[in-house]
Formats: sequence, structure tokens, C-alpha cells
Amino acid sequence: MMVGQPATLTDILLNFLLGFLLGYKIVALFILDSSATVDPQAFIFSSLGSWPAGIAMGLLFAGLKWYEKNKQKLSKPEKRTVRIWPEDRVGEITIIALVFGLAGSKLFDIFENWSDFLTRPSDYIFSAKGLTFFTEDGFVPL
Repeated sequence: MMVGQPATLTDILLNFLLGFLLGYKIVALFILDSSATVDPQAFIFSSLGSWPAGIAMGLLFAGLKWYEKNKQKLSKPEKRTVRIWPEDRVGEITIIALVFGLAGSKLFDIFENWSDFLTRPSDYIFSAKGLTFFTEDGFVPL
């Protein structure tokens, strides 16, 4: 593993994209008017969001990635054998579980409602159907 390299353009762009998505949707959910909070699921799956919050969060994430890599940068990067412990992979495992959990729930819903899916595939692929959202009143299966 190469140690001491500066942040690559790919690292910075991926972090900017993640920060932009979080800011555009999640931060916007809290700072926009109450129309966004009436139906949060519809808001998350819509094209509405906050461009300034998205850009600000994207720049913050990209800047933090650059700062982290710049702090660990060596004058001459070197190849080392680095031991990676299981607790170092918790974030990656969580993201993989999230992605495959969402994909699996959507796929299972499609199989349960196969005839409806064949008549209106876009309604099933680009909607919140098949997902369960937990609220203060319990859970709401969609």
C-alpha cells in the first residue's frame, strides 16, 4: 500500500459528490420550509433540494479529504505493508449493508408485485415503494 500520497482528484471529487448529495437533500430537509417536512420520503425521492447547502457541504467534504491527505503526505511516498483491523472497515461495511439492503428491499417488493411492476416499472424503480420508514408512531411500510 502506498503511504504518504497527496489526495487524488478522484478522492476529492467523490467526497465533493457525497457532501453535495447530503447537503442538497438531508440538510435541505431541515432548512427549507415546512412543505419538505410534511412528506420527507417524497422530498428525498424528488428533484427538490438546496443548491447552496449542497455546494457548501460538498466543498466541506472535499476540503476535509484534502486536509486529511495533506496532513499525512510525505516528501516521498513509500510502499508499506499496513495491517488493517476489522474496526477500520466498519464504515465500508455499513455503506455496503445500506446499499444492498435498499436494493434487496426494492427487488423483493418487485417480486411480490410482479404484475404491477410489469405494467408500471418506473413507479416501482423510482419510488419509495418497498421501503419501510420508522416514525414516532411506529413503522410505515410503503
